[in-house]
Amino acid sequence: MNCIFRTIRIPLFLLGGFFLSSCAIQLEDCAGPLLNTQNLLSIQANRFFEGPQAYLVLPNPIDSPQLKLFDISQLNESNFRSAQLGVGLPELQNFSALENSFLKVRLNSIGDSPDKLVGVSELSAASKDVTHPKYSQVMAYHGISAITDYVESLGFSVDRSRELYVMVRSYPNPDPEPNALPQEPSKEMNAYYVHNTYSRKPRYIQLFGDVKYPLGADRDVFWHEFGHLFNESITANRGIDDASERGAIFMEGGGQFMSVLLIT
Repeated sequence: MNCIFRTIRIPLFLLGGFFLSSCAIQLEDCAGPLLNTQNLLSIQANRFFEGPQAYLVLPNPIDSPQLKLFDISQLNESNFRSAQLGVGLPELQNFSALENSFLKVRLNSIGDSPDKLVGVSELSAASKDVTHPKYSQVMAYHGISAITDYVESLGFSVDRSRELYVMVRSYPNPDPEPNALPQEPSKEMNAYYVHNTYSRKPRYIQLFGDVKYPLGADRDVFWHEFGHLFNESITANRGIDDASERGAIFMEGGGQFMSVLLIT
């Protein structure tokens, strides 16, 4: 393998985007296959015809190119429907929930009753109302599937050794004991990834905020949280965010980078 060494300068930034300094780093360019971005485009095209289809406003109603001319407070069903894009939901393995062997989408908790979940026959109805939690479930399945396709098409692998549960309006504890006290979804807007590395439980992505325009209607939120799982996948199932508070802060930037990396 032929390698060429080159030195580049990388700007360093403080939190908030203020320029601080720069540093030099030496990179090693080795001859090898190029990243196959054409493969990604092919996957995106083919995925629409794999499994059931749904229709979503991407990435969200605020940033959608088709809806930027509308005041969000005046959004109606007609212009909302005209702005929706068709997406495929590949690898579904359950007609009564959006899930496969790795990805499990839920409303409040791992043990949600079937009436809270989106079945395949409900996809059309679930796509109509961006404020409804079932719309968020459809967005969750699409968002995680799409970003997984992206990183795998570039030659990376996603650690699937434990299931990933995504709760779009999560209880504080998404896996309560059988006799635990009843819970209510938190009204405070937030989202986070729980790796559960040491307990060996499934991984969680939890979204909070019982509000009119929920976080689950924004595909970029799922991409950000997936960034933590991707970091885990390429660091021996540990993750830089496991390295105290400094590591966690660094990985918030890494998660945000993942959320803006792929443009529809």
